[in-house]
Amino acid sequence: SQKYESWFIFSLGGHGAFVNGIKPSLPADQQEKYGVRDGWSAPFVWIEKEDSSISAIGGCDDTREWALPLFKENEAIQKLCKIEPSLWDIFAYNRA
Repeated sequence: SQKYESWFIFSLGGHGAFVNGIKPSLPADQQEKYGVRDGWSAPFVWIEKEDSSISAIGGCDDTREWALPLFKENEAIQKLCKIEPSLWDIFAYNRA
């Protein structure tokens, strides 16, 4: 079975409000870190755990940093984590 499931939300102008709605559910230290500005970078990535708690990973750079050690046996993910995303990545979802 898979450990992670992906959900994507595409919004023209609603991203900041959506992320702001998630922030109050984060642990206090993460609320402080991510509460410094309206919304956050896109993508904003978080994990929803089995106990319904939420843990933020952050933006694109944070997600790549998080994924490198976690998926060290997956060459495709390793490669994707080590390259800068292009503008085209906004429009294409490549499942590694």
